[in-house]
Amino acid sequence: RPMRKDQRWGLSIVIVALVVYLGIYSSCRNRVPQSDGFYNWLFARSLAYDHDLDLANDYALCGDPNGVGIDRGGGHFDDPFYIGPSIYWVPAILVARVIVRFPPGAPAPVRAGCYGPISTIAFVMGPIAGALMVLMMYRAARRVTGDFTAALTAGLFAFGTTLPSYAGFFKDYSHVYEGAAVAVLLVV
Repeated sequence: RPMRKDQRWGLSIVIVALVVYLGIYSSCRNRVPQSDGFYNWLFARSLAYDHDLDLANDYALCGDPNGVGIDRGGGHFDDPFYIGPSIYWVPAILVARVIVRFPPGAPAPVRAGCYGPISTIAFVMGPIAGALMVLMMYRAARRVTGDFTAALTAGLFAFGTTLPSYAGFFKDYSHVYEGAAVAVLLVV
């Protein structure tokens, strides 16, 4: 279906946001899940690789940098962070596992998806989720105003907030994924 003339500003701002967020992401040298993001990542890694939420082997393979993976006597290790980003990451991990070929001698944590090319591919979902939020902002604004004003509103949201940071630099944190889910639910 061709782009409708009454949506050209809105679609343009969404495309610009996606390109900028991808640019920020590609300029980020550190693609290893860190801090909260590390523990968010363990959920997705466990679902995609082990098809479970038993994190014992995930901690054994990937480590536990902040020491939160404690067995409190129930035989299961804690992960007090968020499973939500897994909705975005698990499909990306499954695709990445098909296309990524590891060089001989790649470290076991890289082969196991703790960090490396698998997480690099999955974290592209951060810029995509950010652009999805901009699109939803545009769609919400279109309910009350025209194309240009709605696009301006979406553009201010896209570039006048912390969204570029969470979509590009902090793509392993849950914020951009939670925001995208809420935005879609609000518009729908």
